[in-house]
Amino acid sequence: MENLLKLVHGFDLSTTIALLILTLAGFFVSLWIDKTKRDPKETITNFSIFAVGQFLKYTIYRSLAVGGLLAISRLLPYHIPVTPISCFALMIIADFSFYWLHRIEHEIQILWAIHSVHHSSKEFNTSTALRLGWLTFFPTLMWSLVLVLIGFHPLMAVLAEQIVLVYQYWIHTESIGKMGWVDKIFNSPSNHRVHHASNPEYIDKNYGGILMIWDWLFGTYTVEKARPRFGLVEPITSQNPFVINFEYLFKVLRKAFASRSLSRGFLILLRNPNTIE
Repeated sequence: MENLLKLVHGFDLSTTIALLILTLAGFFVSLWIDKTKRDPKETITNFSIFAVGQFLKYTIYRSLAVGGLLAISRLLPYHIPVTPISCFALMIIADFSFYWLHRIEHEIQILWAIHSVHHSSKEFNTSTALRLGWLTFFPTLMWSLVLVLIGFHPLMAVLAEQIVLVYQYWIHTESIGKMGWVDKIFNSPSNHRVHHASNPEYIDKNYGGILMIWDWLFGTYTVEKARPRFGLVEPITSQNPFVINFEYLFKVLRKAFASRSLSRGFLILLRNPNTIE
């Protein structure tokens, strides 16, 4: 148990430091090669959002998640032993469940209000990968809970989730073009550019984390054709991290609380964000 906890924390901390170093290096290299390639204000905003998110994760979220999941796991009458086969199965199931979590984040308005922070940047580069909403912990906790209820050890579930998420760092780039057969099997820069684009034909496509098989199976896969336009359909013009994290969320909550009935309020929170009022 103690060794597993050290493994999870070690992987988490080392990847956080590595991603920061790689992103900073990429930022300065891009400025040196092409001064117009990145907006420094946008990158600073991404780092600011990431810094606050990491502070919340290491001081509040992680302890709550691990403690709560361990408590739930102890109540279960069944547990899947940690073996090479179960670890492989865990990665496949974690990737599959990520697809569905990611999809409902786009299809349920209250969850989209949290997830849209990640899509709000007008640029698409490795610093965009760090632009994760401060409340992302709550949808991610649902992901963890599913894996724990299946019977996987909570710490192994958290580690598998981190691997799925860290994999997606490198695909936030316009510098890598199409990759042939790789694009059809794995999530790639081309596939993820489609996912982040606000072009009508690209909206709600390519949800996969590592594998694209889920998108193929459930009809959400689309290849990159037209040049992607990044950012939200209704863009947020502010560079203030608090506005980016909470403006749309508060708008949704105000509408729900101002509704004429409880059922109407829940409908506003749970409906598809693309629904026309």
